[in-house]
Amino acid sequence: LFVIDNSGSMSDDQEELASNFPLFIAQPQFNDGTVDLHLAVTTTDTELGGEEGRLIGDPAVVTSDMVNIAAAFAANARVGTSGSGNETGLLGMQMALSPPNVPGLNDAFYRPEAALAVVIVTDEEDYSPDSVQSYVDFLRGMKGGGLAEGLVALSAALDLSYGAPPRYVEAVNAFGGMVLDIGVVGWGQSLGARADDLADLPQIYRLGDSPIGGVVTVSVDGTPAAGVQVDAVNNMFALGARAPVGALVEAIYNGACSPP
Repeated sequence: LFVIDNSGSMSDDQEELASNFPLFIAQPQFNDGTVDLHLAVTTTDTELGGEEGRLIGDPAVVTSDMVNIAAAFAANARVGTSGSGNETGLLGMQMALSPPNVPGLNDAFYRPEAALAVVIVTDEEDYSPDSVQSYVDFLRGMKGGGLAEGLVALSAALDLSYGAPPRYVEAVNAFGGMVLDIGVVGWGQSLGARADDLADLPQIYRLGDSPIGGVVTVSVDGTPAAGVQVDAVNNMFALGARAPVGALVEAIYNGACSPP
């Protein structure tokens, strides 16, 4: 999910993002069948009459199986400059993932079992009304606790010319995310590194029952999987190495039985 500033000073940065997006999508992870990518855009304008978290573009959800993915995303990323000058990127992120948008208008983008990466692009500080921690807690809770917290990432492209915007930096640091400096000419050329960071998000699978003793034996297309992490408390496990899209992942374990 890209939350892009659409205030009056952002035309050049939107163009930088749009024109360099091919560097992002050209990364091997998005072309070798290991990541089923959904891309969507909303804006930092959460005021009445603004996007209020709604996705923009046609199609609003750009997927990795589209022939013209770079062109489609570039068109969506050029969100214009008529939005509010009261930029609220963290609130825009929250509204995009909350009712009435999820569930609701943005359902085509949001997949409950998919990893979720948010990238905020702005040349201003965040003016969202609530504490940074409240937005961090919201985003962290999107996938549940335990291993599932690793399914969420937050990064930002910010103007660091006059110092780092503290609210955005605090939020990004809470997720160990990356900050790009849009005050540097050609910052969009670093989008390839951002793609590498996003593609490292784990694959996590939920079990139908609690594994007794926390023991789960996992195979991918019939081959034993290495480096498996088990979260018995939350009934899930993570693979040590990414399985290709469409692979058969099998888990064998003894489940706790509830009394009749």
